Amino acid sequence: MAVKTIAELAQTNTIADNDLLVIDDGSRNYSITWAKLKAALTAISSFTCDNTAGTITITLSTGASLTVTPHDPTKQDSLEWDTTPTAGSTKPVTSGGIKSALDDKLDTDDYVRFTGATASTAGTAGIVPAPAAGGSRYLSSEGAWQAPDTTPTSGSTRLITSDAVYAAIAALTVDAALSDSSTNPVQNKIIKAALDGVQTALDAIDAALEAIDEEFGQVVHVTAQTFTEQEKFIARQNIGAISANEVEHKRFGVSGVGQSSPTLTRLYDAVGMTATPSTDVTEGSSDFDKYAPFNRKKCVGNWTAGDGKAVFNVQAYEGDADYAEDGSMGDYVAVEVEPFYFYEKDGIAAVSTYQWPGYEIHPVCKDYDNNIRAKTYIPVYGLAQDANGKAVSLPGYQNQRGGYNDLRNYAKTYANAEVASYAMIEPSAVWHYEWLLMTIEFATTNMQNIMYGAASMRYSNADTIIAVPDANKVVMGAAGSNFVIGQTILLYASYDQSVNVNLYNRITNIQKCDASGNVDSSGSYYLITYDGTDRSPSVGWYICSRPWCTGATAGYAPGVNAVKGHTGSPVNNTSGKYAMRYRWRENVYGNQNMTTLDLADLRVADGDSFHLDWYFLADPRKYVPYGNYGKADIQNTAKGWVKLGVSTPVASYVNGYVKELGFDSAYPWVKVPILTTGGSASTFFSDYAYLVNSAEVRAVRRGGFVTNGAYAGPCSFNAYYAVSSASWHFGATLYMLQ
Repeated sequence: MAVKTIAELAQTNTIADNDLLVIDDGSRNYSITWAKLKAALTAISSFTCDNTAGTITITLSTGASLTVTPHDPTKQDSLEWDTTPTAGSTKPVTSGGIKSALDDKLDTDDYVRFTGATASTAGTAGIVPAPAAGGSRYLSSEGAWQAPDTTPTSGSTRLITSDAVYAAIAALTVDAALSDSSTNPVQNKIIKAALDGVQTALDAIDAALEAIDEEFGQVVHVTAQTFTEQEKFIARQNIGAISANEVEHKRFGVSGVGQSSPTLTRLYDAVGMTATPSTDVTEGSSDFDKYAPFNRKKCVGNWTAGDGKAVFNVQAYEGDADYAEDGSMGDYVAVEVEPFYFYEKDGIAAVSTYQWPGYEIHPVCKDYDNNIRAKTYIPVYGLAQDANGKAVSLPGYQNQRGGYNDLRNYAKTYANAEVASYAMIEPSAVWHYEWLLMTIEFATTNMQNIMYGAASMRYSNADTIIAVPDANKVVMGAAGSNFVIGQTILLYASYDQSVNVNLYNRITNIQKCDASGNVDSSGSYYLITYDGTDRSPSVGWYICSRPWCTGATAGYAPGVNAVKGHTGSPVNNTSGKYAMRYRWRENVYGNQNMTTLDLADLRVADGDSFHLDWYFLADPRKYVPYGNYGKADIQNTAKGWVKLGVSTPVASYVNGYVKELGFDSAYPWVKVPILTTGGSASTFFSDYAYLVNSAEVRAVRRGGFVTNGAYAGPCSFNAYYAVSSASWHFGATLYMLQ
């Protein structure tokens, strides 16, 4: 739209309808569009002017009127632009003016520049300087454009190009052999082979020094060690920074515990050592006999009351001229244990009388106040009662049987009434102690491969009496060949009965005979002769195997000679029909499940199945009065029980071979089965765990019994019967709070 005066209009050839016509009367300007003016001129009937208001009114012939307002002289007739930014101006500024002003500004130091950082001062944000012409650059934190290094340079803090790194790696030389002059890196396998060679040389040196030891009877070497993370002392050994005690005190260990193969690798001073069990005919041998803690002594004596605990009085040691186990030298045959330390981690099990790094005192050597005892005494024989009904650890008696409370009550019948309050049954620390020594000495977690134990005795409801030819004699069919002389039996009218052990007898002879009991070497029947009271059995009664009597490995079972050494079985170590002993202690597995003083499991509903929580009696002194404990007891810490931080999950709530043993880190010697699938009689721990039963609270019995077969062994768990269950195959040992 253009704004025009009358004079300008006269000179215009073309006028647009929206052009604005300005009429100046000398004092005011009036404006109207050309389109409105043309329409008005054809219809004007009158024309008036209001000088006061400054308006012109045009009246049309139609009666309508048109009011023209004056032009505002303060407004521009055309748009004006500033060419430079000017303070106070309301005009717009041209783009060129703005650019020129900004260019001028950039040529001054008035703006904030980007500055770099130093080691102690941070940089500042601002205008980044322009990079110079040339190759690739990067802006460093120092505030300048830098060219990256094109080769790795020692001491340079600049970035380096990928191409330069690649070229440097490509030029790297890795030696394929050790060198005393090369500064190049060496292949891993070359270093491994060299270290293996060093180990072989150390083994050879060790063997030579061992020969010197044997010749001169002196300890003059430190056995070559297996390189493991745990053996940090090797570094000190290699530079001679070990103490005289570390040189003198041997240690013995194995690795591979818990792996699929039960055959373990000997470690430390056990490397190259061997052990074989004895029978009543052949004496075995063990390289461990010279060293503690294996070379424990057997002794006999009695218990007297001390200050809050029992005190054992040794009367004689095995080998002494006056040593006897007939009761004349005391009512308790024991092994004497001196303090030692143990290590269990990452599949390694080790023992030593010296406290090597990472080793701790074994709990069997401590009292319940954590004091280390100078000597600890553990029973050799199972809990039995003598002719006077007094609890003993002596040979020639029948192991007692019963529930948890029954067995603890039997223990309380110890002859010295002042000591009876300290009498209890075997704690978990004793079990772990035996398992640890056996595992290391024989380098296996399948001890039944060494000594099967009394675990394959005859037991069948088909074993009935077919004739009774005389007092203390019965005739059996072909099954009679499965019994052995010396073993304990029950003759009873009904099968699988838990009766008083006074009803047991022992077989004194087995002969082939005819159906009437007449001895005949070609007969197909067996005449069984037994000792003790004639049971006056009838035809059809059952003949059932029962646990061997105490002292069965020491010559106290009729017709069975004593084992020649401290370890082994009479007659045969692998038949499964004879009792066994390990370093004097009899039937540490097999024969009869040993009830544990301080371990219980609780069945807990878990979805459609159950899991097992385990409870440990950390301080038996608090569980008074004791009894067949229940859920409320084991969950009461005031009674000395603690819940272990390990459970058997739903997936392992099955009866099966133990694949994995778990433990609470606070009580590492208290092992429980946490995985019972995937194992077998010849893999992992090679023993069986019974877990599935309806009982909510269960006592734990270990070791297996006379009919368990391959299920028995040191890691066999019977953890599914109620605490009160008094089966004939549940026994115990007589242990004292000492």
